[in-house]
Amino acid sequence: DPTFEGLTLGTLSALFELHLANKLSATVPSLKWYYMGFYIHSCPKMRYKGLFKPSFLLCPKGFTWWPIEDCLPQLDKAKYCEFDPNPQEEAAITEADRSTQVVISPGDWQAMQYEYYVMRLGGNGEYFRDIFPALFKLTGRVNARNICLITDDR
Repeated sequence: DPTFEGLTLGTLSALFELHLANKLSATVPSLKWYYMGFYIHSCPKMRYKGLFKPSFLLCPKGFTWWPIEDCLPQLDKAKYCEFDPNPQEEAAITEADRSTQVVISPGDWQAMQYEYYVMRLGGNGEYFRDIFPALFKLTGRVNARNICLITDDR
């Protein structure tokens, strides 16, 4: 609501959440970080997030965290930036990667590992052979292994 624009409610909310996280960390010592959510540099309403220190941004390719101060010059020039100058190249996708993938078939809403799903289709897993490389490229190996694929049994 533009009426409250000058009140910086995002900052106020973040301060309350930081206070709560601080109190919780006294009883849960493993709670060490506060995640403020997405930061979109080109959106002025989100710029307050970068004012909290320390503040880090995640490199979308290398999946490594970088101090926001190091990222801002790049973000001033382009909306999409990879902060890691030497990201690790992903190794080729293996059958082991595919076998860890979970597939859900909406016909019976049964979740199963990819290799069992292929056996259920009579050995035809070509549909997902095209999807896996794109999925791994977009999300990274670790994240791709945690995504469930829902299929229409093609």
